[in-house]
Amino acid sequence: MLSIVKPTLRILKYSISIKCIIILLSGRADNILENYIIDEARTKDALIIHDDLNPCGGSERLAATTIQCLTEIGFNVDLATFKMPAIIKIQKLFGIDLTNRIRKILFTNLHSILNMEEQLLNKNIDGYDLVINTHGDLLPFYEKHNGNAADPKGKNSKINITYCHYPLLPYQIRNGTYRIFLEKYIQFIASHSTVNKLFANAFLVYNLMMNNSFILTNSTFSARAIKQLYDNIQPITLSPPVDVDKFRKATLPYYNKQNILLVVSRFSPDKQIENALILANLLKDKCSSEKIQKTKMIIAGNTIGLDYKYVQLLEEMILDYGLQNYVKLVSGASFDQLLYMMRKSKIYFHPLAGEPFGISIVEAMASGLIPVVPASGGSIEFVPSEYQYHNIQEAADIVSKLLIQSKDATNIGGLESSLKISSLVSRFSIQSYKNNLENIINSLLKTRGVEEPVILNQPQKRV
Repeated sequence: MLSIVKPTLRILKYSISIKCIIILLSGRADNILENYIIDEARTKDALIIHDDLNPCGGSERLAATTIQCLTEIGFNVDLATFKMPAIIKIQKLFGIDLTNRIRKILFTNLHSILNMEEQLLNKNIDGYDLVINTHGDLLPFYEKHNGNAADPKGKNSKINITYCHYPLLPYQIRNGTYRIFLEKYIQFIASHSTVNKLFANAFLVYNLMMNNSFILTNSTFSARAIKQLYDNIQPITLSPPVDVDKFRKATLPYYNKQNILLVVSRFSPDKQIENALILANLLKDKCSSEKIQKTKMIIAGNTIGLDYKYVQLLEEMILDYGLQNYVKLVSGASFDQLLYMMRKSKIYFHPLAGEPFGISIVEAMASGLIPVVPASGGSIEFVPSEYQYHNIQEAADIVSKLLIQSKDATNIGGLESSLKISSLVSRFSIQSYKNNLENIINSLLKTRGVEEPVILNQPQKRV
């Protein structure tokens, strides 16, 4: 095992940065972190599997936080991924520096994962104590191990954990949309027959993964969906990490809020943002008839690929409804812009029914906004029932009632009400996630050495 004798952090980062530049210029895909990050205090080995950390969404924060947690409790962590992580971007958005947390990067691809005749990684993964797939909703990862006996190092067989945000793959296989996900990552394959073969393998590999790993998920709503497909599995609910403390500190001191409804969502047809525009149209008339101060709606989010066409559709709807003075679309908002919008807004509206969890809802509540959400999905587990709607008309009624109440700042939009809403999501903090994950891992490690086979998906005590 190599170690670095008392390196300064500045020299270590500089060395890694220079090597990254050389690799990128040369087109090589070496393990840029291998032989640099060795911590003798870490006595166990873990492999994290995530296709791409660079979008920096909710699942990527979960993956990065999981890596952070594992290194803090004594694991050396390797990362299996499709793309080189954008270390600086991840640190900027998540506040997690992966340069001193990832021992080595192992590159794989969707073709290798779904082509069951190939070895997934250029090494035997049975040497790990722990393997965690943090994108188990769409990324099936399963590799046969070479027996249950201890490996040459004297280790017992590894523990497999899959964090399944929602079992999307089986549904997308049925309606054919998983082919879009395939084609995104397998652009170099020209043969339709090869794509068809991988498409057929996807469901098989996913089933193997789900039935041979310990399943974690983000909500009771998602757990029920998993059990509907796999009745032998008892998933454990582990809420994803949300930086509620950062949102609370950055927004709650500014409690002089305006009549603004905020929507935060990626601009994509599957997010059903048109529901927000229908709501805005209803509110325009209700505010006039009920003499409520003019209310504006801000819809903020990112646009990926061809989703700009969907933005054009939304812009046309704004014109058709005559909402030019009521609705503003903000594409590509920075984090600071998001915090500013959170500070100014009174109400958060979520347009998509059936959201498995709803990280943006938690962030808005941490910032003191009243959430108005569909009465379906994971968010009903933490949003008060009086703020849940069954149709857009009911949503308009809830919002208009809140706006009338907000004329008295002690009810809605004041510091007291903001603190009350914010307190409802304290349990979703990053530290809570890390504590709960550590408890689960320690529990599994204790059972690993027993002689009887361990059936990981039997009912477990909730953490």
